[in-house]
Amino acid sequence: PNPAARLKPLTAKERAEPLDVETFFRIVGLTMKEGTTVVCDTGDVLIGAIGLRTSKRNHFLAAAYYLSMGFGAPAAIGAMAADPGGRTIAIVGDGAFQMTGMELSTAAKEGFKPIVCIINNDGYGTQRHIIDGKFNNIHPWKYTRICDLLGYGKAARVATKGGLEAVLKKAFADESRMYLIEAVVPRDDCSRALLRFATQMANERDVNKRA
Repeated sequence: PNPAARLKPLTAKERAEPLDVETFFRIVGLTMKEGTTVVCDTGDVLIGAIGLRTSKRNHFLAAAYYLSMGFGAPAAIGAMAADPGGRTIAIVGDGAFQMTGMELSTAAKEGFKPIVCIINNDGYGTQRHIIDGKFNNIHPWKYTRICDLLGYGKAARVATKGGLEAVLKKAFADESRMYLIEAVVPRDDCSRALLRFATQMANERDVNKRA
């Protein structure tokens, strides 16, 4: 869609609709404050972020060269160590978060207050669009209980566009604590950019070399 459409506020009708990846990034762009550092993991978190638009000056970090899964949470800690007075939002897929997400313990130890968004599509969604199989399934976690485990931060689980908008507005307004947001999207949902990429990858794949 036209980039300007990504800066259009949600309507009342949209707020009641189920959340999807495309709208996730639209809402992030609408709610971010000036000077926010956005840290993206790999997969659709990175490819979907191609559509992230904001009218404010911000910073963007991603492992776009090596595409290292699990980059998001530790890199956000690094960004906060480099700029303790800034605000950082880490955007991570559920599969990537299960690899390195418990590094949030370091955030608790150091008193860092990131906003951590876990896009939960129930597994390795990027790979499902290239080659599907049970290897893309992961063990389900109760992500919102992580703050209880750490004794640090505030957690929320959202599955609607309005729910994400509300909690992100609250998180950006409250710089006194870490926020962990589990953003639930449909299992087969993905950004349009990822769908184009994955379709091409699937077409180029040698089916005789399937693991």
